[in-house]
Amino acid sequence: DPPVREEAVLGLRALLRQLQRFFDYWPGLISSRLTAAQRCRRRSEGPPLPAMTPLNLMLGIFYLGHWFVVIPWTSMRMALRPK
Repeated sequence: DPPVREEAVLGLRALLRQLQRFFDYWPGLISSRLTAAQRCRRRSEGPPLPAMTPLNLMLGIFYLGHWFVVIPWTSMRMALRPK
């Protein structure tokens, strides 16, 4: 389980405050005042990801692609079968 350092926004007012902070700090983050090292992302603290090989790519495409069949099929069954 990777560590999570974020907290869910519980209301609209909190979301608007969070967006305001984002817009307040955005110019400083993209300005030339910060060096490249200061803007650099930290490495992930989670487990290492597997190398991208053709086999992994095909497995990922197959896994994600099968949902294009499963979701419509299940939705149709739920809509048309008696409850």
